Amino acid sequence: MSNEDDDNKAARLYMIELINEGWHKQIIDFLIENPDFTRLLPIVALDEYPNGFNKNPHERDPHAPRNIFETILYGLAFADADIDYGKQQYLLMKSYFRCYDSIYEDMVFPENTQPEKVPIYKALIKKMLNEGLTVNTLTFDHIDIIESVEGMTESTITLLHLLYNDDVTSDKCIPYGHKQYKQGMIMFYNLDNPTKEELQAISRKWTNKKVGLMFAVQYTHYSDYINERS
Repeated sequence: MSNEDDDNKAARLYMIELINEGWHKQIIDFLIENPDFTRLLPIVALDEYPNGFNKNPHERDPHAPRNIFETILYGLAFADADIDYGKQQYLLMKSYFRCYDSIYEDMVFPENTQPEKVPIYKALIKKMLNEGLTVNTLTFDHIDIIESVEGMTESTITLLHLLYNDDVTSDKCIPYGHKQYKQGMIMFYNLDNPTKEELQAISRKWTNKKVGLMFAVQYTHYSDYINERS
């Protein structure tokens, strides 16, 4: 590896430290524990969280979810849907619920609501009402209630853990069935169509699951750049 490569890595880490010191420390600790990932530093994500949720210091997205409830709407809208349709559904449902001061059991959803998601919305509302929860009082502390909602998608639960779970040792933030994560793991570890159990066995060796997930997804997108620089 050339001095220029080392300088680029150092510069990228320095930029992250300036933007988000906590994220910088997580990355450094992960690399100390998993030094093989050091070669991926040229593509390390500058942001700690996915964009679009106003969780990173610089973000000011007007369409970002305001709370856990709207994050659930986001997750459900994008589950098993392409990006354009998922965004359309999210904006539709977000606008719909913001028109009401409170939720109630017999809400009539917009005509264009994705039909297979309607029973999940209804089941979520029923759970919240039974627990005396509102759109604004639902928090990550109620994750067990959210997970118990019939039909709640795994991708939505994973998104909540990724955004709101401060326990970086938990592997619930890892989307084992997500093609980008899986592809990154296959390439980095030279795997051949690994099972969920095989992926779990690897990720459990990472103390910080969020950083490991980040590197795997980044490698899927930018592996050609790493190959050129290695």
